[in-house]
Amino acid sequence: MPDQRLLIDNDAFIILAGTDLLTEALSVLGYTPEQALRLAALPHMLGKSKQLKARYPADIITKAGAACDQIPALKDREGDPEVFERLINAHDDLNDGEALMLTVAVERHGYSVLTGDRRALVAFGQAPGLDDLRLTLANRLVCLEILLRLLAEKLGVDKLSACLASLIPVHQSLKVFFSAGCQADHSQCFVALNTYFGALRTEVGASLLLNPFLD
Repeated sequence: MPDQRLLIDNDAFIILAGTDLLTEALSVLGYTPEQALRLAALPHMLGKSKQLKARYPADIITKAGAACDQIPALKDREGDPEVFERLINAHDDLNDGEALMLTVAVERHGYSVLTGDRRALVAFGQAPGLDDLRLTLANRLVCLEILLRLLAEKLGVDKLSACLASLIPVHQSLKVFFSAGCQADHSQCFVALNTYFGALRTEVGASLLLNPFLD
């Protein structure tokens, strides 16, 4: 059986580690912290990137930085340069980090990718000339919406929204999923998550994204 690992992109890592949800998120996906990998440049970016500091509250950045010490980094040399170049050249929304994780997952069939970058997912799902890579990665890309649904079912909407409280006002999707209406009527939270996930599957391709549910 191949080595099972979960590659976590920067967006997902910051959201989960910054809200103390990383270990729980890994658990609901069937992984331990020892099986997770992050991008090597993340600690530097958390300290230097004005864009990240403008996007996320300071406490989220601090917690995510501390969590970097607990999760090993994926090294650049681990990616096949030919596959990496195909991905980078396929679409402007596939940045170096997303391309590296996809490249490694293509090579290692026990690896999956957790990403909070919707634009990168759509770019990979729609870019021409990547059908072979999409086939290889079928059911091995995990989006934030499906992970949040799993967490909501395990922890409950109240506890999950409390963990995410500092991000909800500043994160576009979280603001929808955990609006006042969704927190008052938890069924609406699941409706919102399912709606976003369904729309993403349509854009990306139904077979590409992990879907542990029958609906």
